[in-house]
Amino acid sequence: MAAHLHYPLQPKSDLTFFYALANLLIQNGWIDREYIAAHTTGFDEFAAQVAAFDLDRAVQASGIARERIEELARLIHEGKRVSFWWTMGVNQSHEGTRTAQALIALALMTANIGGRAPAPTRSPASATRWGSRAFSNTTKSVRRARLHERSTTARSVGDPRDRHERIPSEPSLAYDQILDGICRARSRACG
Repeated sequence: MAAHLHYPLQPKSDLTFFYALANLLIQNGWIDREYIAAHTTGFDEFAAQVAAFDLDRAVQASGIARERIEELARLIHEGKRVSFWWTMGVNQSHEGTRTAQALIALALMTANIGGRAPAPTRSPASATRWGSRAFSNTTKSVRRARLHERSTTARSVGDPRDRHERIPSEPSLAYDQILDGICRARSRACG
């Protein structure tokens, strides 16, 4: 909901879309050949595989206009620090492994590796808890937000584990605010 751009793919078109995006990046020379040579294997085979996925195929499968796909490729190419993340839809897809591999390939071929990405944004337990652990995000968690409203509740949860000092006394920033802070150099760390 806080995204600046949204590419609403048709169901089951993720893999075709990402292969076509990879093919477009390769065709335009918007890849880091030096990084690829030093840190990957099998790139030529991957490039040959995705060559069959042109923009027309991606447009037909995904429902995303050609110009928007080109826009996304350009954003990846011109971005200083591009991060590739995915959520439950990819993980639970019938092609989830290949789709995640395609996203990882996009990161590798553009030398956008580092930090916590490329990575899934959920744990097996729950997406909400993963977000809370990864971003210390209590704002979006109703249960945790209520802890802030009643310090006695925070103490009752924290005391049995002797962890009351680790329960925040106020809500943290929301995900989009954390990322905005990083982009504007207001946040010192994200981990």
